[in-house]
Amino acid sequence: MNLQRLTQKSAEAVRGAQSLALEYGNQQIEQEHILLALLLQENGLIGELVRKLGSSPQVMAEEVRRAVGGFPKVGGSGADNMYISSAAEAALNEAEKQADKMKDDYVSVEHLMLGLIIRATKSVKEMLDRYNITADNFLVALKSVRGNRQVTSDNPEGTYDV
Repeated sequence: MNLQRLTQKSAEAVRGAQSLALEYGNQQIEQEHILLALLLQENGLIGELVRKLGSSPQVMAEEVRRAVGGFPKVGGSGADNMYISSAAEAALNEAEKQADKMKDDYVSVEHLMLGLIIRATKSVKEMLDRYNITADNFLVALKSVRGNRQVTSDNPEGTYDV
């Protein structure tokens, strides 16, 4: 994934995922870290879209937080060697594909979420299913706030009608 294409909020989410992995003592960044970072963004688009889909982003974040808390922990010098899991990388690459498919110049948080939905691991898919989050209904909710606008700047989230 080309990190230069991330919007400010997407870059913040990726850094947040890294911080969460560090905070929980996890050696690799998993899809759950990215999902939690998206849900925890202050005034974030993903939280609003989850709400539009009839769920509570806070309740969902707590479930994701419990999952992250169950990941293996490393200490000592091993904690310095953090890397991204192949599943998280697949979701990020899918996010970039979704941005291209939507003819967007930048990879925004909605693309990250779509990447997670489309390339979800079994555990993330089960979680998303519990909250009725599918690619189709996510895109419907997204269209209600984004309309037909394209992502042409690194701060499009500030222009959406949430």
